[in-house]
Amino acid sequence: MAFIGGAEILNVLKEERPEERKSRYWAFLLGAGACAVLLLAL
Repeated sequence: MAFIGGAEILNVLKEERPEERKSRYWAFLLGAGACAVLLLAL
């Protein structure tokens, strides 16, 4: 589970976050937190 969770975080940070400076960090953090809660519920 730790490997899958770490790989998912790295994938999001590398691939899915916008490159421009006007990105919405609160939305990114909200999605990351929701994903963490779902992974912990499993």
